[in-house]
Amino acid sequence: MEDLPDYLAVATKDGREWTLSFDGGMLIVFDLSPPGTDVFEQVLTAEPWTESVERVDREVFLFTTTGALTADVVLAHCVDVCGEAFRRLGDSPPA
Repeated sequence: MEDLPDYLAVATKDGREWTLSFDGGMLIVFDLSPPGTDVFEQVLTAEPWTESVERVDREVFLFTTTGALTADVVLAHCVDVCGEAFRRLGDSPPA
């Protein structure tokens, strides 16, 4: 998980509307591959710094922040979200 930031990409045009995408190798780690779960999306949506979240593909999320943020801050927040989602997935009983 140390290299997690290398497997995430964030992009914005204005500091408020963001795209977060995962490298394909991370899809299984966060249960994003079909059938998958919505744990990551739920955690991202619950964050106080997000206003809206939309999953547009299995590995791509669009979200709006409550204020303009820099890419390094958003990436750090997204790494935190990944950690929380990973913990929740680990606490889930097997299907």
